Amino acid sequence: MQGPLYQQSIGNTFQIASGKETRILAEPYFTTSAPSLLQFQWTINNANLSTGSEQPGILSYVTEAGSRGQQIATLEITNSFNIVERIRKTFRIHVE
Repeated sequence: MQGPLYQQSIGNTFQIASGKETRILAEPYFTTSAPSLLQFQWTINNANLSTGSEQPGILSYVTEAGSRGQQIATLEITNSFNIVERIRKTFRIHVE
């Protein structure tokens, strides 16, 4: 187990081994508000996910052993105090 890889961002694809759990951390560096004041919305294949209110910037992704395939993940971060501030990232998760 290792901590956050702050020097590495997620590109257009992200690979996960089947039967494993991966935690993806969203760290918004360039916002006008503190991260605690931002709203995080994760989706997988356009279905909204609930990450819990304690750590909304973390997506925990668990795969079943022997599973394979891909899904589209999207994170949208909004600031209710600044309606023009919106961050959106979409990437493919490949499970092998």
